[in-house]
Amino acid sequence: MEEAGIRLFLPNPHGAASGIGKAVAEMLVYGGARVMLTDVNVDAGESVTEQLGELGGDVVWRLVVDLPRL
Repeated sequence: MEEAGIRLFLPNPHGAASGIGKAVAEMLVYGGARVMLTDVNVDAGESVTEQLGELGGDVVWRLVVDLPRL
């Protein structure tokens, strides 16, 4: 797959470990995107990272973020 060079930061105040955030991450992975997940729930975030990686996604878990507190 050729890299398009597009960079996208999609802030999600709900995090990527569940619900809408997880669904968006899944869609991005299915589309071939490299995804970095963030959430306040470390265990769930690491679990989703592993699940999406098993689907062949290029996914990393890097940040624990609580956006409402920023």
